[in-house]
Amino acid sequence: MCAWADRVFFAWGISHALALTNRSAATITDVFAEYLRALKKFPLGDKTEHTDRAPIEQLLNAFAAQAEGKPKVQHEPKKAADKGAPDFKVTKSGMILGYVETKPIGVNLAKVLKSDQLKRYRELSSNILLTDYLEWTWIR
Repeated sequence: MCAWADRVFFAWGISHALALTNRSAATITDVFAEYLRALKKFPLGDKTEHTDRAPIEQLLNAFAAQAEGKPKVQHEPKKAADKGAPDFKVTKSGMILGYVETKPIGVNLAKVLKSDQLKRYRELSSNILLTDYLEWTWIR
């Protein structure tokens, strides 16, 4: 689990600027265990794309809290003209590090990758994580 946490920030191409501090594997395991418990709180059939936003925000903030420079995770950032806005924006010292776009659990992420929405988001940043809360795709 610790290696996955390291890859999340590495995948964003920010590891050189925000290398994760040494965090125990037990703590990372606890963070993921809590995230997965939160995802199980409501039946899948009762969920929308927004239902699990709080748990993913907590997960992202847990990683950010351990990163050098303490990046900030913003839920529902202001929309850019003609581009829209991914669900989360990650910044450090005012610089955009990347975005996270969520979709409902089980959505075919390969199809989403080809969508007009993602094409617009790619104009905002070359570092985007697309997730259905369980599967993660790094867009560079």
